[in-house]
Amino acid sequence: MLCYKEENHEAWKLLRDFLLRRIVSKIEDTMIFFINSIGGIRDEAI
Repeated sequence: MLCYKEENHEAWKLLRDFLLRRIVSKIEDTMIFFINSIGGIRDEAI
């Protein structure tokens, strides 16, 4: 039982890390997109 729980915990850790990385990269992509959009608007205004 203990071994099973340990393996299960590892799997959960890997899954959580994977999901966190995906979420963070999505947020970074969105931020870069917004920064580029704002930069583009600023360039047009000048």
